[in-house]
Parts: sequence; structure tokens; C-alpha cells
Amino acid sequence: MRVLVTGAGGHLGRRVVERLESAGHDVVGLSRRPGPRAGWIACDLGAEGDLARAAASWGAIEVVAHLAAHVPEDTARNAPEDFYATRRARTPSERRRFSTRSR
Repeated sequence: MRVLVTGAGGHLGRRVVERLESAGHDVVGLSRRPGPRAGWIACDLGAEGDLARAAASWGAIEVVAHLAAHVPEDTARNAPEDFYATRRARTPSERRRFSTRSR
């Protein structure tokens, strides 16, 4: 199965990627920084247009594990919209590209 894992470079994402790969799945990792292996795509879900650019390169995906999250250094000084930006696609066209529903 081909699985897209957002937040693949994070604490939880790294472990999910390892488990999926050890089970024989084809994993596409999405992370803010380039990943340690082929198949990883650098993408900041909070940046306008990044998701659309990344979606053009990952090909057919069967399952999405959305593990990306905004983790502020100091929660008292970060705005809630920074957190929510990673929980949704930024534009209607990006939402359509990220959707796992069949048409």
C-alpha cells in the first residue's frame, strides 16, 4: 500500500514511517525539512502553495496518515491560527488534491 505520512520527521511520524516500511508499505514522507531517505518531500503545510507543489510530486496515494502539527517553542507567544494552519489544506485546490475521497 502507498501511504503518505505528514509530519514524517516528527517524534510520532518517524516511528509510524518505520513501522509502515517494516510492514512492506511504500511510504511517502512529508516533512518541513528534507528527509533522510528517498521518497521524502520537504513541505511546510503552513506555507501558502507548499502543499500543492508537494502534491504534484508524490503520485498516487492510497492512505494518508496526517501526523503534522505546529509545535511552538513557547505556547504563550504563538497564535492559535499557527496550530490550525497545519490541520487543514490552505486553499480549495489544495484541499481537493489532499482529499482521499474517490471521485
